[in-house]
Amino acid sequence: MEANLYVAGAGTGKTYTLAERYLGFLEEGLSPLQVVAVTFTERAALELRHRVRQMVGERFLGQKERVLAELEAAPIGTLHALAARVCREFPEEAGVPADFQVMEDLEAALLLEAWLEEALLEALQDPGYAPLVEAVGYEGLLDTLREVAKDPLAARELLEKGLGEVAKALRLEAWRGLRRQMEELFHGERPEERYPGFPKGWRTEEPEVVPDLLAWAGEVKFNKKPWLEYKGDPALKRLLKLLEGVKEGFSPGPADERLEEVWPLLRRLAEGVLARLEERRFRARCLGYADLEVHALRALEREEVRAYYRGRFRRLLVDEFQDTNPVQVRILQALFPDLRAWTVVGDLNQSIYSFRRADPKVMERFQAEAAKEGLRVRRLEKSHRYHQGLADFHNRFFRHLLPGYGAVSAERKPEGESPWVFHFQGDLEAQARFIAQEVGRLLSEGFQVYDLGEKAYRPMSLRDVAVLGRTWRDLARVAEALRRLEVPAVEAGGGNLLETRALKDAYLALRFLGDPKDEEALVGLLRSPFFALTDGEIRRLAEARGEGETLWEALERERDLSAEAERARETLRGLLRRKALEAPSRLLQRLDGATGYTGVAARLPQGRRRVKDWEGTLDLVRKLEVGSEDPFLVARHLRLLLRSGLSVERPPLEAGEAVTLLTVHGAKGLEWPVVFVLNVGGWNRLGSWKNNKTKPLFRPGLALVPPVLDEEGNPSALFHLAKRRVEEEEKQEENRLLYVAATRASERLYLLLSPDLSPDKGDLDPQTLIGAGSLEKGLEATEPERPWSGEEGEVEVLEERIQGLPLEALPVSLLPLAARDPEAARRRLLGEPEAEGGEAWMPEDPQETEEEVPGGAGVGRLAHALLERFEALEDLEREGRAFLEESFPGAEGEEVEEALRLARTFLTAEVFAPYRGNAVAKEVPVALELLGVRLEGRADRVGEDWVLDYKTDRGVDAKAYLLQVGVYALALGKPRALVADLREGKLYEGASQQVEEKAEEVLRRLMGGDRPEA
Repeated sequence: MEANLYVAGAGTGKTYTLAERYLGFLEEGLSPLQVVAVTFTERAALELRHRVRQMVGERFLGQKERVLAELEAAPIGTLHALAARVCREFPEEAGVPADFQVMEDLEAALLLEAWLEEALLEALQDPGYAPLVEAVGYEGLLDTLREVAKDPLAARELLEKGLGEVAKALRLEAWRGLRRQMEELFHGERPEERYPGFPKGWRTEEPEVVPDLLAWAGEVKFNKKPWLEYKGDPALKRLLKLLEGVKEGFSPGPADERLEEVWPLLRRLAEGVLARLEERRFRARCLGYADLEVHALRALEREEVRAYYRGRFRRLLVDEFQDTNPVQVRILQALFPDLRAWTVVGDLNQSIYSFRRADPKVMERFQAEAAKEGLRVRRLEKSHRYHQGLADFHNRFFRHLLPGYGAVSAERKPEGESPWVFHFQGDLEAQARFIAQEVGRLLSEGFQVYDLGEKAYRPMSLRDVAVLGRTWRDLARVAEALRRLEVPAVEAGGGNLLETRALKDAYLALRFLGDPKDEEALVGLLRSPFFALTDGEIRRLAEARGEGETLWEALERERDLSAEAERARETLRGLLRRKALEAPSRLLQRLDGATGYTGVAARLPQGRRRVKDWEGTLDLVRKLEVGSEDPFLVARHLRLLLRSGLSVERPPLEAGEAVTLLTVHGAKGLEWPVVFVLNVGGWNRLGSWKNNKTKPLFRPGLALVPPVLDEEGNPSALFHLAKRRVEEEEKQEENRLLYVAATRASERLYLLLSPDLSPDKGDLDPQTLIGAGSLEKGLEATEPERPWSGEEGEVEVLEERIQGLPLEALPVSLLPLAARDPEAARRRLLGEPEAEGGEAWMPEDPQETEEEVPGGAGVGRLAHALLERFEALEDLEREGRAFLEESFPGAEGEEVEEALRLARTFLTAEVFAPYRGNAVAKEVPVALELLGVRLEGRADRVGEDWVLDYKTDRGVDAKAYLLQVGVYALALGKPRALVADLREGKLYEGASQQVEEKAEEVLRRLMGGDRPEA
C-alpha cells in the first residue's frame, strides 16, 4: 500500500521503500526533475540515486534514456543541498552573494569563533551593556551568543517571546508533568482526604497551586504530630521527593530579578551581533549549514519564489524524518504546502541526534497532521535484520519504554533454542570480564550466525562481535580491560578527535613552535610522550632561568643537561629553524620521526587507535594550514576549535579479526550478529546540565537562559525549570539510544547493566528484562576460555610485518603491481633493486612521493599535471607548453609533446565527455584501512558517483588498474570506478563494491609472502 508516512523500525527496509516510491512517481509520468528527495547524509543520497538508477535500468520501460539522463540532474541530496539550491537560484531574495561558497562545519566553526568575538567586542563599546556584562560575564556572554549563532531563527523566536512568556510555558509544562506523576502515584485516591492540610483543588490546570503544595510539604515533619503515624508511608515519601524536585524551579530569587533586568539588553545585543555576523559572511561570500537554512527560508517568504517551486516540483520524499528540525520542516512546507505531495520515512524511536538540533516533535506533529487530514500512514513491520526471537524481546521490552512503539516481526526464525537476550550487572571492569567470558564461550561452542550476504549460517568469528557504549570514556576503560584479558578488540571509530591525546600533544607542539615564549606549551611538550622529561628535570630548568629569561632561553643556554633534555633541545632547535620553510603538518611529522612518538604510541594499549588518531590530527592540521602555513596561526585555529565545542570525528579504524568497540551513535545503520551494550541504566547519570550552571542553557523551542547567578552563585528559577525539562528530554533520548543499540544485533544481545541500577528505576529494572525474555547471567569462577590465544590473528601478523617496512603508509598505486607480482612489490617497499626480469613500478601521481620532480619527470607526471591545471582545450593549447617548461624545467622536448598529446586525448575524446567539466574535484586525497593496513593515494578526478584515474602506460592492464581506482572509489563512497586509457582513448569501468575482497586478498599475498596461483 502506498502511503504519505512510513513508520520504519530498525531493519525494516526503509531505503528499499524510498526507492520504490520514487520509481512509482516516475511510473506515474513524473520526471525525476519534478521529484525532490531529501536524505540525512550525502552518502544516503548517493545510495538512493544509485538504487533508483539500477531499478530504472531493470524495470522502467518508457523513455529509459531520457529518465536516466534526468536522474543525474535530479534534486536528490541533503536538506542543506536543497537550501543551497534555493539560495543560488534566488540570491537577492535570500540576501546572499550570488557567488557564495558553502563552508564545511570545521571552517564555519573557525570563522564563527573569530567573527563572534570581534562582533561582541565591537558591540560592547556601547557602555549601555555594562549591566549585562556584570550580570552574565564576558565568557558567559560569549558562550550564550555562540549558542544563538548556531540556531539564529530559534534563538530569535525565544528572545522575541520575552522572558515572562518563556517562564510561563516552562512552569505550565513542569506542573503538568508533576500532576501526572501525582495522579499515577495515588491511583485515583484523594490525597487531600489522606493527608492533613493537603491543598484542595490541586488537580487544576494552572501551576499557581505549586507554591501551596511546596508550603504544605515544608510542614511535613516525621518526628512531630500529626506526621508520626505517616513515617512508614511510601506514597508520602515519594510525593515529597517529587515536590522537592520542582522546588527550585518554582522559587524565584535574586538571580531571576537580575535576569529580568538584563533580558532586553541581551535581546538587543543578540540582534546586533547576528547582524554583524551576517555582514561578515556576506563580505566573505561564505555560508555555513545553519546559514543556508536561514537564508533559504528568507527567500521562500516571497510568494514569487514559492510559486516558482510549486510549478517546478511535484513530489517530496524525506528520509530519516525523525532527524529533521523545525526550521528545515518550514523550508519543506514552503516548497510543498500540500501534505498530500509528501512521502516521509522515519522512526521516532530512532531520533538520537538532538545535539544536531534534531527534534522528534517534528515527526509527532506530522503524524498528528496526517491523521487530521486523512493521509495514508503505513507501518513497516517486518525486520530483515534480526530473527523472531529478538523481535519478540523488543516487542515486550520496548513497548513500555518507548511511547508509540509498534510491534515487529522477523523474516526468519532463530537457529537453536532461546534465550536470545542476556543481562549482567556489574561495574565496567566486571562487564569487560563478562564480555571475554561470553565471547570465548561462543567461539569455543562454534556459535552459528546468519550471514545476510550468503543467506546461510556459519561459525561466529571475532569480527561478528560489537561492544557499544554511550560514551568513549566507558569504551576506553573496557578496551583497556579487554586488552589485559588478551581479547583482540579495536576502538573502531566515532568520538571527538579534539579530545584525543594525539591532538592535544600536537597542539602543544604547534603552540611552542608558533611562540617559543609560551612556557605553558613548552612545559606540556617536554612532559608529553614526545620527550617524556620528568617534573624534576623541568623544575631544575625553571630554577636555572636568569632574570627576564624564558624557559626556552634557559634550555638553549644550559650546558648541564640530561641526554633526554639535550635531545629535546636539539630536536626543537631543528624544528624552529625549519618553521619558515615547511608546513606545520610537516614539522609535526619531523617531530614524530625524531622522537618515535607513533612508535611509542603503537606499543601502548589500543596502539592502533592512538596511531590512527595521530594520522587524523595530521589530516586536520593540513586542512587548517591551507593559506596560512604558520604554526602560530594553526595553533590559534585549534584553540578556537577547542573553545567552540565542535566535535571533529575521529578517523575510522578497520576492526579486522577483532571485537569492534563503537559508540551507539557511531553504530547507527550498522549491524553485527552479537552485540554487548555497556552500562545500561547508567547513561542518564551523565545528564548534560547536572553541574553546568555557569553555561547558557539553550534548547530550540524551549528556552534560552544565559548563566545569570546571584551573589551566592545560585542560578535562576528559570534555569532550574529549563534544566528539568532538558533532562527529561535527554532521558527519553537515552531510551531511544538503547533501542538503537539493541537493534544492532541480529543473533544475540547482551545488556550489561550499571551497578547503580536499582528496582526503583522502573522499566530498566532487571525484573522487567526477565519478564521480556532476558536471562540473567553472572561471572564464572574459572578463567574464561580464550580460543584466540596462542594463534596470531591476521591483523597482528600484518601489523608486525608492516612495522618492518620503511614507510608511513602503503600507496594504493602499488596494488596493481602487487596483484601481478607480490615479490616485486615487496622489493619495491623494502627499497631493494628489482629482480632481473621483474616488473618495475613508479607511482604515477606526483604527490605519492616526497621527492622533488627531477628533470626527466616522465610523460605520466607531465600529463597528470596538465589535466590538473587545464579543463578547456583552448587553454591547454595556449598555455600548456609554457606551463610544463616553467614547472618541469628539465623535461625533455619529446616528453612535453607526448604529454600534451595525451592531455588533448582526454579533453577531446567523446568517450571521456561525461567526466569533463568544472563540477568535478581533482587530485582528491584518499585514505582507507583494510586488514590494519592504511592505504593512501590521490584520485585524479572525482564526480558525484564516480572516481576516474588517468593511465598513460603502453598496454594498460585494465583489470589491475580497476583494483586501484576501485579502492579510491570505495574510500570515497562512490559506486563507480573508471580508468581512462589516454594512449588508446578507451574507458574501463568497474564497481567499487566488488574490490574490497580482492584488495584484501592482494594485501595478504603482499604481506604474507604467498605467491598468486598460476
